[in-house]
Amino acid sequence: MPNPKDQHLHERFPLLWAASTTDPEQRTDLELTDSQFGAKWRRHKSRRLAELQRHEDQLALVEARRHLERVAPVIEQLEHLGGPAPDLHAAVDAAPRDLRSAEAAFRLTTLRLHPSPHVADHQLERVLDDLRQLGADDLGCAIVRESICAIERPTTYAALGERFGGKTKQTVADRKKRLEERLCALGERHALSALRRELEGRLNDTVHGRTLGMERLKDGSLRTR
Repeated sequence: MPNPKDQHLHERFPLLWAASTTDPEQRTDLELTDSQFGAKWRRHKSRRLAELQRHEDQLALVEARRHLERVAPVIEQLEHLGGPAPDLHAAVDAAPRDLRSAEAAFRLTTLRLHPSPHVADHQLERVLDDLRQLGADDLGCAIVRESICAIERPTTYAALGERFGGKTKQTVADRKKRLEERLCALGERHALSALRRELEGRLNDTVHGRTLGMERLKDGSLRTR
């Protein structure tokens, strides 16, 4: 078993040793073994060790705070997943069937594991903040959900108009055009831009095993009439 007296102090104070801001005199002490350090400081050894420990603890506190700042957003997203599924495995396997499970599925796409756990830029709250800038009323929201961003067959203009006060197809079409223009403008905002890149990557990787260029989406060639 190694003799503790032969241990170098930088092994006892690794953060202080690694920090670029460490005082040169302290770094010189960290290069010493415990025996050498004791011979150098003699009666002041305990005080000097306490000083080194104080600096080590300060660095550890800073590192702990940085780590907490990194993981806190991840923990926050995980807390939002608590309702729909009992664990992450179930949450990943669950197909969205309602608003809550769809929200959980979206949050899961924002959790990144590499290079370290973090939340992606298309975090749900930030995306929703961007979308609120549309200022859409109930009809506008329905147009966005059921016509512009419809997952299945889009709702017809006539059906939307009838549902919202008997508006004409032309009125609904005009509203849709204005909303599309505003959505394109909002698409340059940070969160929505990140979401667009995320969707581009998923489309390119998964649609029929082929690359699907987003230019086709932008120029309307995939738009369902």
